[in-house]
Amino acid sequence: AVLSEMVNMITSDKDTAKSPYAYGLAYCFENLTMSEDDKKREKLREMEVSQEQWEQFEKLTKSGQGRKGKPDPPENVETRIKAFVQADGAAALRALVLEGGSSRVLESVARTYCNMAGVQEVRAQMFAQGAARALIHLATKGASANSLEDDSSKSRRDKEQQHKVDEKTKRFASHALGKMFITTDPRVIGHNQIMDSIAPMVRQVRHSTEDLVIFECCMALTNLATLNHETKRKIITCQGVTAFEYASYSDETLVRRAAVEAMCNLVPEPEMVEWFKAKQHMRVWLLYAGAYEDDVQTSSAATGALAGVCHDPEVAQCLKDQEEGTGIPTLVVLLMSGISPIIHRVAVCLMGLLEGFGENGKDVLLSNGIRKGIDAVLNSNSPIDPPAKQAVEALNNQLK
Repeated sequence: AVLSEMVNMITSDKDTAKSPYAYGLAYCFENLTMSEDDKKREKLREMEVSQEQWEQFEKLTKSGQGRKGKPDPPENVETRIKAFVQADGAAALRALVLEGGSSRVLESVARTYCNMAGVQEVRAQMFAQGAARALIHLATKGASANSLEDDSSKSRRDKEQQHKVDEKTKRFASHALGKMFITTDPRVIGHNQIMDSIAPMVRQVRHSTEDLVIFECCMALTNLATLNHETKRKIITCQGVTAFEYASYSDETLVRRAAVEAMCNLVPEPEMVEWFKAKQHMRVWLLYAGAYEDDVQTSSAATGALAGVCHDPEVAQCLKDQEEGTGIPTLVVLLMSGISPIIHRVAVCLMGLLEGFGENGKDVLLSNGIRKGIDAVLNSNSPIDPPAKQAVEALNNQLK
C-alpha cells in the first residue's frame, strides 16, 4: 500500500517531478530495487576499489568487525522489483524523467531502471509502461537532460562533476536498454524505440570499461540485428562494426563471443564484406574460428560469418593470401573437427570460395588439402548431423 501511494504521488501529479521531494522518492525506489551487497559493490566501483582491496583495508583497520548487515538475498530483491512494477513503478519513473526531474533525480531513475531490468519477468511490463522512451532520453542526454542552467556560468570543477554524472546516467540507462532487449522479441516493440536505442548501446560497447555492460549490449544488438535490414544498417551507421571489433579483443570469453556473434549477424552488409578484405582482420577472424577446442560457440559464429562472405572474390583472395598453414588450411582443420554446426558452416564457406575463385577454385582448394577434410567427414564413424553431412557431400560433388 505504501509503495502504491508513493507511485501515485508521481503519476497523479506531473508537478511532482520538479518538487523538492522528487529525489527522496527516486532514492527510495533505487534502494528498494537493489540489495545491500549491490549497494556496496557500486560504492566500491565509484571509489575505484576492488572487493579484495576493501576487505584487506577492513582487516588492517578492523573497521568491519561486528557490522554485518541484515541478509538481503536476491530473491527478496526480485520480489520487491516485481511488486514495484506491478504498482506501475516503471511508469512513475518515466514521469520523473519526462516531466522535468532534476539531475540527481534522473541519475537515480537510470540506476533504478537498470536494477529492474535485471529481472527478466518484468521486462515486458517495463516496455508496456513506457520505460524505453524514458531510457532513450536518459541514455542520449544524461542526467542534465532537463537542465535549463547555462553551462557557461559553471566552474570547471562543476562541469567535470556534471560530466561524470551524465556519463554514469547514460551508462545505467543504456545498460538497462541492453538488458531489456536481450530477451525481448523486437517484432513486438515499436520501430522508433528500437532505432533510437541502438546508438546508446553501441556507444557503451565501444567505450564502457565494464565487461557486463559490453556483453549485454552486444547481446541486445545481436538480437536487434536479426529483425531486418534497417536495424543492421542503423547499427553499422552508428559505428557498430568498429565497436564490436574492439570488444572482440577482450580477454573475457563471453564478451569476445558476444562481439563475434554480433558481427556475424551483420553479414552480408557491404561494410562487413569490406571488413573481411583486410588481411589483418581475416587473420584475427581465423584465430576465432580455429579455436573450436576452447570455445565452440565463438568458432561456430566466426565460421558462420565466413560462410556469408567467402563468395566475394576479394575476400576469397584475402583468405588464400594468409600466412602458410593458415587461411584455407585452417578451414580444412575445422572440417575435421567432428562438430556438426562448424562442419556445416565450413562446407558452405568452401563452396563460397569455389564461387569466389572462379575457374581456379577447384585447384586452389585441392592444393590446400581439402580432400583430406572431406574424406574425414564422409568416412567418419562419429555421428554427424544430416545437414552437415549433406553440405560436405555437395562440396565433394562440386570438386569432382
